[in-house]
Amino acid sequence: SSHWLADIAEDWHRLRKAPQNVKNDRETVSGALRQSQGQAIKFAGDEARGDPEIILIAMEYDPKFFKYAKPPAGRNAALVRMVQEYIQNHLGTSEDVAFLLGLGWEESPELCAD
Repeated sequence: SSHWLADIAEDWHRLRKAPQNVKNDRETVSGALRQSQGQAIKFAGDEARGDPEIILIAMEYDPKFFKYAKPPAGRNAALVRMVQEYIQNHLGTSEDVAFLLGLGWEESPELCAD
């Protein structure tokens, strides 16, 4: 997979055709996100999209990228708050709220305390 890493470091679009293990490699994906200003989240694997750190990097560039998140990313309180804030500030739809609820936030003890 090392040639993939070099290829993707050179051009993040190559993540699209990469094997699943590469699409889920945190280092490769976070590098591609920084290179693409978050756009590479579209090509990341499900595992990477379930990683709150990965989603937060993408959201630094555009908060709308929260829509690419997968469970269990919602267990991360910081991520959930960012998404809630985005939804409030941009008059998010009920679909957005339902999506957020589907990310597994109820499994976060910290959030259930509120």
